[in-house]
Amino acid sequence: MKKMLFLMLFCFCSALVYSQAAAKLTDIISAEKATYGQTCYIAGAARGIISDELSFEEAFQALKAKGYIYSKTAQANDPITMKHIASILSNTWNVQESMMAITTHLPRYQFRQLQAYGVIPGMYTPDYPANGRDMLGVVSRCASEFAGAQE
Repeated sequence: MKKMLFLMLFCFCSALVYSQAAAKLTDIISAEKATYGQTCYIAGAARGIISDELSFEEAFQALKAKGYIYSKTAQANDPITMKHIASILSNTWNVQESMMAITTHLPRYQFRQLQAYGVIPGMYTPDYPANGRDMLGVVSRCASEFAGAQE
C-alpha cells in the first residue's frame, strides 16, 4: 500500500514538473520575438548546464555568470537576433570557431561559423530578429550537431 501511494505521489509530482517545462516551451514556440532569457533557458537546459526548473531570467543570469553572454547591456526580456543566438550557442557548446571569432568575440563571426557548420540556414542574416520557432530550430540543430563532441 505504501509503495502504491509513493508511486502515485511520484507520478503526480513528475507530471507537475513536466507540465511546467511544457508550458515554457509553448511560450517560446508562440513568441513573435525570441528573447535572451528564452534562448539561454533552451540552450542551457539542452546542454545540461542549468536546471529546466529555472525561470528565463534565472537561466539568463546563470549563463551570463558563466561568461557565455558577452553583451554588457542585454537583459533577459530583450529581443534577440540570430547573431546573438549563435554567440550563446557557440559558447554553450564550445564550438570550434574561426580565428576571427576567437580574437574579436564578435557575434557576427560566431554566426558565420555556425552557418558554415550548417546549424543556421543560409536564409538568415546576422541581424534577423528571430521568433521562437526560429530559435528552437537553430538550438535543436546545434544540439544534434555538437552533442557528441562534448566531454
